[in-house]
Amino acid sequence: MYQSSGSTSCMWKHLKAFHRTELASLQRPSTTASQDEMDEGAESGNCPPPAKRPIQTVMHQYAIKDPYLPNSIPKKRLDNKLLKMMVKDMQPYNIVNDEGFREFVYALDPRYQLPSRSTLIRNLEEQYDTTKTSLKKKMEEADHISVTTDMWTSINTEAYLAVTAHFIIDDSLMSCLLDVHRFPQRHTADEIAAALHEIFRDFNIENKVGCVVTDNAANMVTEEISAELNVTASKCIPMVRNLQKVTTSMMQQQEKANSIPKKRLDNKLLKMMVKDMQPYNIVNDEGFREFVYALDPRYQLPSRSTLIRNLEEQYDTTKTSLKKKMEEADHISVTTDMWTSINTEAYLAVTAHFIIDDSLMSCLLDVHRFPQRHTADEIAAALHEIFRDFNIENKVGCVVTDNAANMVAAVKKLVLRHMPCFAHTLNLIVKDGLSAVAELTETREKVTEEISAELNVTASKCIPMVRNLQKVTTSMMQQQEKGNIGYRLAEALNGTLQRRCSAYETSRLLSKATILDPRFKTLGFISPQKADEAVKSLSSEGAMFVLEGQAQASTPLASSTANELWHDFDTQLFAEYVC
Repeated sequence: MYQSSGSTSCMWKHLKAFHRTELASLQRPSTTASQDEMDEGAESGNCPPPAKRPIQTVMHQYAIKDPYLPNSIPKKRLDNKLLKMMVKDMQPYNIVNDEGFREFVYALDPRYQLPSRSTLIRNLEEQYDTTKTSLKKKMEEADHISVTTDMWTSINTEAYLAVTAHFIIDDSLMSCLLDVHRFPQRHTADEIAAALHEIFRDFNIENKVGCVVTDNAANMVTEEISAELNVTASKCIPMVRNLQKVTTSMMQQQEKANSIPKKRLDNKLLKMMVKDMQPYNIVNDEGFREFVYALDPRYQLPSRSTLIRNLEEQYDTTKTSLKKKMEEADHISVTTDMWTSINTEAYLAVTAHFIIDDSLMSCLLDVHRFPQRHTADEIAAALHEIFRDFNIENKVGCVVTDNAANMVAAVKKLVLRHMPCFAHTLNLIVKDGLSAVAELTETREKVTEEISAELNVTASKCIPMVRNLQKVTTSMMQQQEKGNIGYRLAEALNGTLQRRCSAYETSRLLSKATILDPRFKTLGFISPQKADEAVKSLSSEGAMFVLEGQAQASTPLASSTANELWHDFDTQLFAEYVC
């Protein structure tokens, strides 16, 4: 496996003799930490991610400067292995864009550059056509063909009909999957027979199929299907798969498990599982194992049980570290939402936000499976249990949720301050306003993106954002003729905005956040009276950073987002403090 030591004298002599310039650049002293330390530091927020990936060896430097050429044999071989992995393991095309998978592949072979999603699709379609043509030619040599077929339902409740052909050529038994046919129609014998006949005709074997093996379902074994296809229907024959036991010495296993490269790659694999939400069983998928072997034959994937154990240990370590971090925070805000997975299971996600050493931190506390009824009592009990588990029940000061009545009531039952999610409220506003015309989605996306940041405080933007949106919709009304569709759309948006967000300026939390934000101060308010009330309220509470004498105050910062939303505000800001 991996060698702990080895001589590189010949390589160094070659570098000194023929590559002096490159060697000099490689020998510059490095002040960066190790790869894993940089990864962990960047993820925890303790240090910024490196501008370039830190390199530890000369070979890694050459790997980055000299990636495999697009038409080179190693590149084509690895692309083919990746394609086989996609097919065998039924992986989605988008896996090549998953951050964890890309990091894991890079750790195995830094010279290999993954193809894009569109290239992967094109290669798969070409490979499918080539394979199908080759398969048709093979089955032309067969005199008789038997077929096994089954109807099954995917996790998202879509039905499929799988058809596999079995035949003998040159005394060798061959099996191949002909089709996995999507089956939206009713599962009647006539529909199934028609689908099977179409697949047989597509592969030119309708006159060669002599037997069809199915399960015992009545619609699969009915005589109508046998008559339609002119074959013999046979009930399912149970198959027993022989398991091969692989034995290795304990010393070899211990040596492999303790090697530094093995641990580093195991850690990268673990991060890939978490980041890309891959199932544990991926380490048993034949295609994935072949792809990993092609990237680095020395690396042996851990077993599924080892992977589970490592993940549980990493979870406990991370949870303990997170608890210690939150002990330093004085106050914690929480965002939570209820959502349903593709297989109709409900989950309650809870994220904590807090400040340590003037740095805003966000972390996902739990994604709690929620099989019980979605009542306020049940949600409140689940939230309290999560807060208690992380020892923050006495630190949570505010909970942000959507506008669902059960979520709002659950927060009230916990006797905590509730704030409606501005992005969710905005989405409702736009939906109401776009009931007549499907436009202005770009404005909604810009506001949603800006208000949904995790590493920046966004509460102070809510009131100015409402002000800006009202300015935008009012301007739209002025540009349109009264009564036309554009005017009605702008009027509907403006009215819905006022109805749903009029209470924002009276919110003590949002008004104080806006006043204390040096970018906005009182200029972010629509109503000067509400701005004065907010300043007085803040003064009465003895706040240390209340605005006292704007003439002596520093010039507010300009808006960070240069678009039409902030144009009116920036113009007023320029006139107030510059002119």
